[in-house]
Amino acid sequence: MVRIADELGMATAPFWGGGRGLPGEEEDPEIAAWNKKSAEMRRRLKEEFGEDRIAQNEEAERKKREADSEAQGMQEITRVAQESGISAEDAEAFFNRIKSMEPELKAKFEAQEEAAKNDAEREAVKNTIKAELEKIATEHFGAEKAKAFIQKLDKKP
Repeated sequence: MVRIADELGMATAPFWGGGRGLPGEEEDPEIAAWNKKSAEMRRRLKEEFGEDRIAQNEEAERKKREADSEAQGMQEITRVAQESGISAEDAEAFFNRIKSMEPELKAKFEAQEEAAKNDAEREAVKNTIKAELEKIATEHFGAEKAKAFIQKLDKKP
């Protein structure tokens, strides 16, 4: 894999990341060249290692990114919870509850977000999401701490 990346001059990614599907990317010659090299690298890797191995590697990378993202989310929830006077154990229980409800919540709120047509409607959806999270947080932390927690969580950068 490293050999192929070296042969294609892709040992290091450009500073802009490239290939992220951002508007205007296809018009930038450097990004277009990088995307062309990326496509060639994928083709050559499939030739050398086979589709199954590439698919397995991509799945392993996807799972690692998800696990890293989940760990970062848990750390952020714990940090904000502790700032709100909530124990790490209670924060973890809340996080796990949200994770268990994720498919249900995602389906519910994605439909609302897609239907929102203007800023006022998007703000209303955001408030609905906050209210739902506060309701769940109240079950874990009590009303006062839940409100403070959700407010801090909403204000994080």
